[in-house]
Amino acid sequence: MTDALPPVSPRRRWYRRPVVIVIGSVLLGMVLGALLTGLFVRHRLLTVQSMFQEEGFEAVFFEAVNPTEAQREAIRPILSDAFEAAISNAVEFRGRMQTHADTTLEALDEHLDDGQMERARFLLKVIPDNQMQRRLESAPEEVREAFAE
Repeated sequence: MTDALPPVSPRRRWYRRPVVIVIGSVLLGMVLGALLTGLFVRHRLLTVQSMFQEEGFEAVFFEAVNPTEAQREAIRPILSDAFEAAISNAVEFRGRMQTHADTTLEALDEHLDDGQMERARFLLKVIPDNQMQRRLESAPEEVREAFAE
């Protein structure tokens, strides 16, 4: 006697192909969707990141408004002032947030043990050190000087 499997009926064989096609299509759609989403998010992040540099700030504004060359020259000093104001506001805001976080940590210190305080410090840190370092490297000189103080 042989231990051969019984033959597969033609009807069962007919169902395999559509199932494989549907599963393959779903997997392909998931992969392509993830790749396209990644590209979109990366492009958006690069646009936002470029706004922390004066040239990028101007470029994003000019792209949205599409001014003529004469308008560009007239707008450039205004945008330069706006960029400096935005950066100084951001620096001031981050400083205030860090002050609030430090005050909160001081108040929590008497109620939490060392392990809990370490986790609280991690949660309340306004901007992680490595991220702050990267931002400062691309920031204008006056911003770097403000943080050096």
